[in-house]
Amino acid sequence: MSSNEYHEPSEDSTFAEVSVNGPGIDITQSVDERTMRGIIAVLFGGNAPTQLPGLGSGGGSGSRDESGQYDDLTLSEFIIEMGAKTFPHKICAASYYLTTIKGAGSFTSAEVRSALADAHEDMPRNFSRDFGNAASENYVARKEGGEAGQFIVPRTGRTAVESKFTELPKRRARRSTKKASASNGGGE
Repeated sequence: MSSNEYHEPSEDSTFAEVSVNGPGIDITQSVDERTMRGIIAVLFGGNAPTQLPGLGSGGGSGSRDESGQYDDLTLSEFIIEMGAKTFPHKICAASYYLTTIKGAGSFTSAEVRSALADAHEDMPRNFSRDFGNAASENYVARKEGGEAGQFIVPRTGRTAVESKFTELPKRRARRSTKKASASNGGGE
């Protein structure tokens, strides 16, 4: 990165020009303050605010312009806006909400269950099974090197939520077991 030039805010909310120069790339883009803060956070190792479909600035029609503040967005609203219909999808969306919007570094299955209950979402009859299904689809994953029972939302889960569950992981093919053949020495 070569430079971030500061400009006084104008009425069109352009705050800075960000330039990226390197092998095979040379671009300059005017950005708003929120985007600039996100770029700085990425450059210096912080957490960049995530652009949610239909929720962040620059998102086209139906976008919220709240400068990255989602304090008024409830989990129920988030689940509806993200289009989560199945219980594993709702578990993924709730997990994403806890980590991305509420800022939790990781979460437990009990925290997700509690968040869904507090949001008055329909609860599955077997939450443990559905949480396991969400884990098997890679919507949630155990946090490596952390406390036991801590989970994160991996890339597959983030992609699913950010695409409003239109980009889902492909199901793994089941391994077929070969049936033992009858022995050839039985008939005359």
